[in-house]
Amino acid sequence: MQKTFRQPEIPSFIMLEKPLLEERRASEGGASASGGIDRDAPGDCRPWTIRRVVLQESKLLLVGCTVLLVRMPFSIAMPYLQARVLAKLAVKDAHEVWLTVKIMAVAGSVDAVLDFWCVYLFSLTKSRLVKSLRLALFDKLLRQEIGFFDVTSSGELSSRLTTDIATLANDMTWVFRFSIEAVARILGVGLTLFHTDWRLALVTCTSIPLIAAGNRVYGVWLRENAVKVQDSLAVANAVAQEVLSCFRVVYSFANERFESSRYRREVEKNFALNKRQAAIDGVYYMLVSTFLMNTVVRLLVIGYGAHLYFGSAMDFEKLSRFVFFVDMLQSWTNMLFDSFSNLVKSGGASAKVFEILNREGGRGGRGWGEGEGAEPMAAPGHVSFENVSFSYPARPGEAVLRGVTFQAEAGKTLAIIGRSGSGKSTIVNLIENFYQPDVGRVLLDGKSVAALGHEELHSAVAIVNQDTVLFSGSIYDNIVYGARNEAVRRGWRGKELMPRVVEAARVANIHDFISTLPGGYEEEVGERGVQLSGGQRQRIAIARAVLADPRVLLLDEATSSLDHESEKAVKEALDRVMDGKTVVVVAHRLSTIMNANSILVMRDGEIADQGPPERMQEWLKTAATDMEIVD
Repeated sequence: MQKTFRQPEIPSFIMLEKPLLEERRASEGGASASGGIDRDAPGDCRPWTIRRVVLQESKLLLVGCTVLLVRMPFSIAMPYLQARVLAKLAVKDAHEVWLTVKIMAVAGSVDAVLDFWCVYLFSLTKSRLVKSLRLALFDKLLRQEIGFFDVTSSGELSSRLTTDIATLANDMTWVFRFSIEAVARILGVGLTLFHTDWRLALVTCTSIPLIAAGNRVYGVWLRENAVKVQDSLAVANAVAQEVLSCFRVVYSFANERFESSRYRREVEKNFALNKRQAAIDGVYYMLVSTFLMNTVVRLLVIGYGAHLYFGSAMDFEKLSRFVFFVDMLQSWTNMLFDSFSNLVKSGGASAKVFEILNREGGRGGRGWGEGEGAEPMAAPGHVSFENVSFSYPARPGEAVLRGVTFQAEAGKTLAIIGRSGSGKSTIVNLIENFYQPDVGRVLLDGKSVAALGHEELHSAVAIVNQDTVLFSGSIYDNIVYGARNEAVRRGWRGKELMPRVVEAARVANIHDFISTLPGGYEEEVGERGVQLSGGQRQRIAIARAVLADPRVLLLDEATSSLDHESEKAVKEALDRVMDGKTVVVVAHRLSTIMNANSILVMRDGEIADQGPPERMQEWLKTAATDMEIVD
């Protein structure tokens, strides 16, 4: 009995009506309208700096700073009113005492309300910065070439997206708030101190040169250490992510203890750096904050103030007021020091983030989003290599291909054979424009694949790998992934897509299996598709490619890791898909090779031979072992 399926809603990634860049600008109202990050628009080559990031939220920060300045008189009034209460208590003037207490109550209440808006506005700014920076960094990462990811671990990049950006945004916004507030209050309190008694005010300023010198030395060391701390944390995160993503392998070899020790080693390095920073922080605050400001300055002020009081040069109310203001001055000077320290640390956290955001180069040709919404190229699918030589970016001195020239005719199948490491998969990677040749050209219907639009190329070319990758989500989501751009362009939703998804599944020989699942096409596949067998994952990947309806289909050993029964089912599916398409297949199965229209033999990065199966049949039998060919 045939199962009836619910029509699932199209996933959110299918419903993107605009490129991500433009959609986010629209939701933000644009950088000029709402202070949102001005993400790398075409032609915007300004380098990313802390100043640029902060200025993106200038309007919100300006409102917050305005509230700070409005609040300041109410805060500064409190020491003055406290001193007045003490002075009136000394002369037992009850009327003035209670009047002053009432004024304090009003000033304190206004101060509290304004403090709420300060906290809210700067917290909102921090959240907007975190969101905007993460989106900008993620978009930048999506624009990098494949070679960048060959030499950079996903765990490190994840750490930049999460830990580094959170640290940067948190420090910047609160630094901005407290540094401005601290400077404003220090200036206001300083003027009040000079107005109260210039002699005591000069005594209070005696420690400024020593404090400035201490800050200079501390700041240089702190910035260098902050970079090391963030780097060590990124390495630890990379180890953790790698282990957790490959946990089945860890478990199968009982290497939990080894991986635990490996992670512990990286965490210990991070801890050692933080421990050293804690010690230096302690020395800094001990000398500058506690000894110089809290002890030396306070003793000088009270000692000299007592001398003036006993000499009748200062009355009790002024002395009390001065002491209270010195306490406030010390508090906000410490706050300024904290802001300074956080700013230096955020500079360390921002170093790697801005290094990626300002990274030049990246993907060759046109990037994603350019030309989105255009019709896919109507191409017959003729693939040709012209004197192509290539080395992987991670191993620039090791040539993988040398002077490779061949053609894969439109609508026909080209089988590529050879020993492991001979360059077969590299040919597939170059057709996909994962990399660009060091010498020569890779052409699709006479056009360089590097010059084609990113979506234009991949609407015409699809790949099914040996190592099938599925995303967390439903079977439906994973099949539809192959037609996201077409769905956006045509405005297709779940109802219009479902018949196409089912048809693609039928062609891929997976529909009957899906029909037996409780959730049908909405059944969850698990992370990387772990809830499905290898053959089932492979056929879903084939359905994904079928839905994309490419002119060129790349099969990179798509059946080599499957058992006999799964391989048979997948091969039947591939035979249906290959009909009428240009197929480049990396194969070891003799039957697959013999069914091709042409065979390309690779040896040590060069073409050893090429020709139709009829001419090479006898040679294939004798060279089967050398070419790693199986029946």
